Formats: sequence, structure tokens, C-alpha cells
Amino acid sequence: MRIKPQSADVYLKYKCPKCDAIHLAQREETVFPGGVLCCCGYKLRFAPVKSIKLSLDYGVVAQTLDKAAIAATQVLRGQGFDKAEIDMMMKMSDSKLNPQLRNNVEYRVKACLQQFAEPTS
Repeated sequence: MRIKPQSADVYLKYKCPKCDAIHLAQREETVFPGGVLCCCGYKLRFAPVKSIKLSLDYGVVAQTLDKAAIAATQVLRGQGFDKAEIDMMMKMSDSKLNPQLRNNVEYRVKACLQQFAEPTS
């Protein structure tokens, strides 16, 4: 029997206007009155998010992780990244991977970390 999700965690992505650092926050974190301090010292104040609506599509998904991706995920997990951050980094870096280095764990980890550090448009 296949089960459906009970709930979902959504991370909102913010970019610091001073240093372009990326910050992930859950909806609940947007209501902190004091804001969040960026690594550059800039105080980020998020506009409060009242609600988020998701729609789920239960189509067939044929996605399997290769051994290098699994190992890279474990390395990133050990560095303190959570599943949502790792999934985002893997997804963003996947299309930019050099096919000849795709099975190299160190290359996959570096590619993910570069995606996490680069500002997005």
C-alpha cells in the first residue's frame, strides 16, 4: 500500500541585499520581530508570510540517486545541512555536472556547495 504525505515542510529562500548570502526560513520564522542577522552583519527583516498553499501531483516519478549522489548526501548531512537544503542543492547542481565527473563524490559535494553559495536570480 502506498501512503500519502501527512504534511510538508517548505523553506522560503531569501537573499541578503548586502552580500547576496542565501538564507532559508520556514514560514513560522518570518514573524520574528527582531529579524535575522546575516553573516555579513546585515539585519534581515522578512515580510510575514500568512500561509503557503501546495498542490501535490501523484504522477509517476522515476528518479533514482546514483552511489555518488547518495555518498554526497551523507557528507552534506554530516556537515549539518538538512534534507530540504540537500535536495535543493542536488537539484540545482544536477544540470551543471560534468558527465565525466558525475560519479566522483568530492566533485558532487563541491558542486552542491557552490550552488548553495551562489546567489540565484
